[in-house]
Amino acid sequence: MVKTIEYLSLSALAYVDFKESDAGLTMDEIIRDEQKKKSRKDFNLDSPELSALQDPSNPLRSFVLLSQSPLTYTRTVKDRNGVRTITVENEFSCIALQNPETKEIIFAFRGTDTTDNGIPVWNDAATDAIIGLTVLPPLQAQNVLDFAQSTVAKLTNNKDISINRSLQYLKNNNATATGHSLGGAIAQYLVHIKGDMPSCRNSSNTTTFNTPGIRGVIEDMYKTSVNPRDYDSHVIDYTNESDVIGNWRNDKQLGKTFHVRLKKNFYRAYV
Repeated sequence: MVKTIEYLSLSALAYVDFKESDAGLTMDEIIRDEQKKKSRKDFNLDSPELSALQDPSNPLRSFVLLSQSPLTYTRTVKDRNGVRTITVENEFSCIALQNPETKEIIFAFRGTDTTDNGIPVWNDAATDAIIGLTVLPPLQAQNVLDFAQSTVAKLTNNKDISINRSLQYLKNNNATATGHSLGGAIAQYLVHIKGDMPSCRNSSNTTTFNTPGIRGVIEDMYKTSVNPRDYDSHVIDYTNESDVIGNWRNDKQLGKTFHVRLKKNFYRAYV
């Protein structure tokens, strides 16, 4: 079973821009390559949230990187210069890893991303606002389904597997999720759509950090009532008491919420 400190590192790994060639490698192989070449964006092992991975005996280093959602995509635009194709940074970002011993699959979702000027990427900012207002479904909901399906398709070597069968596969094969802020809300959304309830649970705890309440979004999407207490045994969120987003409607978070009394570096509570 993955520990809280390990979920913390995994939630931070979601912010790394891995290479396409990293898929299928262990984190140990990727880290050793990164220590030599320094070629991956936001892969700073000296940062508090990733520093635990410097230890070669850290069990996460044996985990295999299954896949990462595309970092960019192309879009056709029309302006006064005519029609052209541009490359756009993907607003949705997630990685999937697997424990080679237990075969447990873990999805780590990236939180709100920003441009080099510190401006939130539009789709992330809109999704954050929607989660906060609980008016409309998150714009990234379909991205979650598509990424889950593509990951299972690779694992099963079945490119035609449906989304529903993919979600059933994840539920039956110890899949959990993690993420920070927006990423944590998306992780809790994945728990809901793959049907993780106490009566059918077959996985360790999904663990999130500074996550806003997602209940209202789910209820608006599916026009049904959701009881967050149904998830108390298998979803945990750790929220910094001074974090605005993490304390936004946290009575609507799925599962239990633990408040961390720490005003500065959230990660120091664990590392």
